[in-house]
Amino acid sequence: MTDESTVSDDQPTSGSIAAEAQSPGSTASPPPAPEAQPLAGQPRPAHPGTAYAGQPVAAQGLPGQPALQAPPSVVSQALSPLGRAPAQISFLLTLAAVLGTALLSAILILAAITSSADKAPSGISPLLVAMGYSLGGHLTGGIDGGSDGSVSIGASMLPLGTLAAVATAVYLLARRRAHQDESWAPLGAVALRAALEALAVAVVACLLTGIVTLSGKGLSRDLAKGAIHASPVWILLVVWVLVFGALTAARSGSALLARVPGAVLQVVRELGGLVWAVGVILGPVVVLGAIVGAALNDAAPAILVIPVYLGNLLVYALSLGTLGGASLSASGRGAVNILVDIPVDAGTTTGLAWDALGGWSALLFLAILVLLVVAAARIGTRRQRLAAPSFERVWQLPVVGLVLAVVVLHLLVPLRAHIGVSVARSASSSADLSLGSSWWSSLALALILLVISVLAEYVPGLLYADAGSLLRLVGGGAAVDRWVAGLPTTGALPMASGQFAAEPVASTSPIASAGPVTDTGPVTAVAPPPPGAPTISPGTGAFPLGAPGTGAFPLGAPATGSFPAGATLAAGGTAPALAAPAPMSPQARRRFKLATGAVVACLALLMGVFIGVEVLNSQRTPEKAVEKYLDLVAAGKASEATAMVDPGVSNDQRALLTDSAMSAATSRITVVDVAEKGKGGDEKRVEATLSLDGEQFTQVFTVSSEDKSFGLLNNWKVKTSLAMPVQLSSESLGGLSVGGTEITLENPSKASKGVTSSERAGGTATQYMYPGTYPIASTSATSTYITTDKASVMVSQGRSGASGTRLAVEGEATEELKQHVLTKVNEKATSCVTPPTNTDNDCPYELQATNLAALSVTTPASTVTMDNASTFASGTIVFTYRKEPSTWDKNPKDQTVKYTFSGRLTWPDGGAPEVTVTRAAHSYGR
Repeated sequence: MTDESTVSDDQPTSGSIAAEAQSPGSTASPPPAPEAQPLAGQPRPAHPGTAYAGQPVAAQGLPGQPALQAPPSVVSQALSPLGRAPAQISFLLTLAAVLGTALLSAILILAAITSSADKAPSGISPLLVAMGYSLGGHLTGGIDGGSDGSVSIGASMLPLGTLAAVATAVYLLARRRAHQDESWAPLGAVALRAALEALAVAVVACLLTGIVTLSGKGLSRDLAKGAIHASPVWILLVVWVLVFGALTAARSGSALLARVPGAVLQVVRELGGLVWAVGVILGPVVVLGAIVGAALNDAAPAILVIPVYLGNLLVYALSLGTLGGASLSASGRGAVNILVDIPVDAGTTTGLAWDALGGWSALLFLAILVLLVVAAARIGTRRQRLAAPSFERVWQLPVVGLVLAVVVLHLLVPLRAHIGVSVARSASSSADLSLGSSWWSSLALALILLVISVLAEYVPGLLYADAGSLLRLVGGGAAVDRWVAGLPTTGALPMASGQFAAEPVASTSPIASAGPVTDTGPVTAVAPPPPGAPTISPGTGAFPLGAPGTGAFPLGAPATGSFPAGATLAAGGTAPALAAPAPMSPQARRRFKLATGAVVACLALLMGVFIGVEVLNSQRTPEKAVEKYLDLVAAGKASEATAMVDPGVSNDQRALLTDSAMSAATSRITVVDVAEKGKGGDEKRVEATLSLDGEQFTQVFTVSSEDKSFGLLNNWKVKTSLAMPVQLSSESLGGLSVGGTEITLENPSKASKGVTSSERAGGTATQYMYPGTYPIASTSATSTYITTDKASVMVSQGRSGASGTRLAVEGEATEELKQHVLTKVNEKATSCVTPPTNTDNDCPYELQATNLAALSVTTPASTVTMDNASTFASGTIVFTYRKEPSTWDKNPKDQTVKYTFSGRLTWPDGGAPEVTVTRAAHSYGR
């Protein structure tokens, strides 16, 4: 069988084609081209004009040009440029772009940490670890306690702002150097080269930033054995994906899109319009909101990391603004409850936009409303304008958006942290934290995309009829011109019929004949183009401007994008263009503007109300309620503080909860910090850090919500009182003066029968006091004779036990009291030598006789000793006595005895104390 037998009967042979294409004046046929001659045993190609395999391809129409060799392999096309200087320079610039962006991100992160932390790491290691985190978004580390156990930690959150900057820098660099580094090649070669370059960049970045460890030594004693580092695996993966995607898109983006089906390409265009609208509308709102929020919450250093996490903030804003939620989850496992030291509640807590932003969420919702209109206009102008809305093309965008939302909201954006504790000879424990979007956020976003997709069928027409310039600003001039002309999104703009003559065009590219071609007749000679007319580019196959059948913009068309009425497609077009949408009538335009103005005014009014409510509610938070209460206590306004938060104690225990008692305090509390610690519903936990005389202590307050004023203004009630119980006691005093307020010490034994006088001294009392340092003294009635052994008492949570502060105060005798007691002691000594009182039981035994001829005090007491204000002991008293003469002793002599007196003091209501000698004891001293 010959080679010709493989050709169908209706296909002319290459010889006949050459004969028909010969000019009329020729007399001989040219010899067949080498590629038209088969090798030994080689079958004929299936299509005419196709070269035999393995034959060199000759350039058609150029007989003097040497034959071209077969194209190199994909691997050769990918690898050969890498050995030359331009490609190597491009690689180094790409590496510099990646590392430079990561370096800038790391500097911002470390600057924010240094500005907000007392001790921050320094040196090259923190910088490299921060660069690794910026490129990979993952940190791992732990503390090795040796035989005591270990702690492992891990945290992940992709910094989308930094990663987007890396991709953008690589893309722009690759586009700029595309003509210099020989990167134009078939798609397979471009992809292979990009993969190799991306892998090299990722490996270098991983080696530089992924193996460096940051030690906790020098930061804290507890962290001395700790270390943290970026995840090498994530750095390698993320950098490779970003660089590979950016290089491929920059070098073969057009070829890649050309292979995408039209429906998919349309969705890509619409997603691009959506991303543009989100960046233009939500971008400034998010940046300004983050700056204001950081400033209002005393977190100004956080402003530095806004560029790093700008993508994350945009995603969260879009999620919250489309009625999605933010979900905080915490869980713990094991014997040790790690969550005790973490200021979050176990379980899942979900908040909506108004929970996270309060009244400021009105601005976010207003931005979302504007976004709906802008995105609808942008997307609508990227669809072909039809005579009527078509709902068959509105479902694609929300479906693809739902898939992307699931990936971005639930995989890329969430913050995740893991803590594991392993204790020696004990069970291990772990805790997991995550902050991300709620499960319904992706569904809510998909519904909003459906609304935008439906509005895209109407909004461009409305804006064109009433605000054409606004539509061109939002949609873009070229896209609006195409939309007005009613052209398909992949076509070009129409030209007037007959503007250019239709000419047959023959491809001079040797590759053009390689595809399947249906031959409809003999090939005729191609007439040369008219002078000055552009021809098809041999290298790219691009059509000239104004080529028939492509719908290109006609030469000489006005730059404004206007078209002649009734313009139609040239030869090769598929359908006549739609007439431009008719503008609104003046009456309709006026009504539209009035309605739009009314809607805008209502929105502005609502926004003003919400902002006003938010400003007021910002001063009515649980923290503000606690701050107000603490400020009253710090100012010494005990009455107002007690009225605001009742301690719930009896009136007889409120004697020191007065303005006069607090005004006498030598020091009162200073508020250091107030922060909400527990996120609950109607009940919050607020922790206050207070300082008293330089000593800090914390107090946790429970704050509950109450009915809103006017249904809008928040009200919070502080439930925890700062008043602390103080137990005052004394064994010698029946009362104390605390802060100028006299407190009676009750002694239950005073009401008992059969107790001695000494048992009835002193007492106790429990009073509630606000933190502070209060002066302590004896009561006014005894202040002349008694001083206390303590001059002041400090009431502080840090010094209080479970039952409050305990204060034992004893009295100390003044010199006046000692002199008074000494006088009374000597008076008693005198009474003991004066009949008949000498027979009292508390006088010396020798002096109690009735047969004494003489009695006298030879040496009175000169000193008195008082251990407290209720008992005393005198110095030595010398008594002289002489008995009466008797049968046994006719001439008795004077005898002396030495005694000391001791006794107690009682304090009547007012006046001097009563001194009672209760015992006379022999004194064996001098």
